[in-house]
Amino acid sequence: MKTFKLISILIENVRGISSFEQTFDGKNASIHGATGKGKTSIQDSVIWLWTDKNSEGRSASGKSKFEIRPMYTKGPKIGQYIPDVITVTQAVYDIDGTRYTLRKEHKENKVKGKVKGYVTERWIDEVPYTATAFDKWVSDMIPLNVFKKLTDLRHFNETLKWQERRQELTAMAPDIEQPEGFDDLHTARESRTVDQFRTVLTTRTLKAEKDQKENSVRIDENQAKINQYTQAGDFKALEKERDETKALLVIIDEDRAKLLAGEKERQAKLDEINAVKRELSDREATLATDTSNIGHLFIAKNKLTLEIQQRKDARTFKQTEIDTNMTALATAKEKLKTVTEALSELAGQKREILANEDTTVCFHCGQGLPDDKLTAMADKKAARLEAIKTQGMAARADVTECTKGVHALETGIKRLQDDMAEAIKTSASMDEIAKAKIGDIVEKIDSDEKTKPEDDEQWVTIKHRIEALEAELGKSMSEQLTALDDARTEKTEAMDALNASLSKKDVISDLQQSIKDHRKANKGLAQVCADTKKMLDRIDEYKGRESTLVEDAVNSQFKLVKWKLFGTFLNGNADPCCFCTLDGKPYTECSTGERIMMNNDIANTWQAHEGYNIPRFIDDVVLVTNKIDTDCQTIRLVTDEKQNKLKVNLQKEA
Repeated sequence: MKTFKLISILIENVRGISSFEQTFDGKNASIHGATGKGKTSIQDSVIWLWTDKNSEGRSASGKSKFEIRPMYTKGPKIGQYIPDVITVTQAVYDIDGTRYTLRKEHKENKVKGKVKGYVTERWIDEVPYTATAFDKWVSDMIPLNVFKKLTDLRHFNETLKWQERRQELTAMAPDIEQPEGFDDLHTARESRTVDQFRTVLTTRTLKAEKDQKENSVRIDENQAKINQYTQAGDFKALEKERDETKALLVIIDEDRAKLLAGEKERQAKLDEINAVKRELSDREATLATDTSNIGHLFIAKNKLTLEIQQRKDARTFKQTEIDTNMTALATAKEKLKTVTEALSELAGQKREILANEDTTVCFHCGQGLPDDKLTAMADKKAARLEAIKTQGMAARADVTECTKGVHALETGIKRLQDDMAEAIKTSASMDEIAKAKIGDIVEKIDSDEKTKPEDDEQWVTIKHRIEALEAELGKSMSEQLTALDDARTEKTEAMDALNASLSKKDVISDLQQSIKDHRKANKGLAQVCADTKKMLDRIDEYKGRESTLVEDAVNSQFKLVKWKLFGTFLNGNADPCCFCTLDGKPYTECSTGERIMMNNDIANTWQAHEGYNIPRFIDDVVLVTNKIDTDCQTIRLVTDEKQNKLKVNLQKEA
């Protein structure tokens, strides 16, 4: 968590504030003052220092600028900027233990003594910065969007568009899992997305409904023509039969409606049957993988395999020991060579000294050397020979020692190699026996007979449960619908036949066939509509569950507020939205105090999510009746109409 502490602030000529200086030392504070005395100007100054904008997101220049410079408040120049003043905001921050001094000055840009606009100058630790460099420094310290969300409580809920709020909320929420129980939907949509599949189904339904309407129009037209040729009163018996057939068709339609109405109960029963069938499959899998009768064989096989591996590891260890000794032998031989060469060099030096005859005359003047000089030369030669003798004895001892070492290593390596050869021979025999035993064990394991499901009492019990549930369920929905549709078709055809008999046969025959064809087509189209409607209902259910998961994931991050991210369903789609509530009350209907509590909860959540702890301004705190929980330096702006001059109360450390 990157922590910011406001140490001190200096404000000069900001709106109604001529001068304000306060040391906070990173502590919480409350600033008291009457309306219009500059409490909000302090907050705007801090936000302007970091972002070039105020708490409403407006900059100090441009068409929708906020007025940061002081103005005349009375007299003929009321509303005009006071000239020749510099607007200053300077603040010292402690950021993770390092202090920084930020300063901005907003001043007149004069050309030939006339004001030609305004310029802003920036410093960090008294070093001047360009606007680009200053903004870069700020963004390195904290992203601007994070600064605004954590410093100004109203920014997230009142400044950002709802689409921006929604995008940030869904991005910060934990990942959600795909809603369960929709395997049928995913299988049907194939490689298409759920939304693409909805479009396909909707198009398919519209086409089927259009074709149905056209077929119905043709049916009505043909039936009207049939009626024109019917002679009322000529065939009373046939008319009675036709009425009875119509009544039967009504009964069939009612039965079909009742059957469709009970689809949910039937689906619940089907889900129960499917669950028990999965239980049956699990039991069959358990029986197929049961190893209780051959567990001891697996233990024996593993033991033999372990023994083979242990022997292999022993040979590997032995070979490693041989390799190590071989390396040591090479090193010892190299050392023996070195000390032998040193001994030879000493012997050569001795021979060279002994071969050189001692001189008795001075090589400069040719006169004989004095006795003391000759004595000194003799002593020096004797000392050199004695030193060579001492070194030679030490070198000879090294040669002897190295020779013994080489011999010992060669003897040890020979012994290890003999042991290795014997181990290889012994292991080969034992491994062959062990592998043969393993082969026998594997044959026994492979020949193990599993318990057949029909011989398993638990499997039989589950099977009987499935049969009982299927008996309760009866025939499938499609079978019953087919039976009713067949019955209706039969009665419809009977009706057609009666109508044919009751009309002029030649004309009615052709018309009746046309009606039959259109009805058959409508039957298929009706099934298409029913199937697509069922799948569209599944998509609606899927989208509903998905939207609930998203909202729950977002709301799990907040302590007080709850977010509504999806509106009511319209045309099968969940309309996106974004507004927060407190105890079910929308933000727009909450009081100012409630809004402060909600916005503070939002800031706390973003603080934890973004990893930045920065000073927070809270305005209108007198309107809040509950405790405001914060985990950062908090500066509360308190309206007190009796306080005509700003007063600062420092509280405990943030």
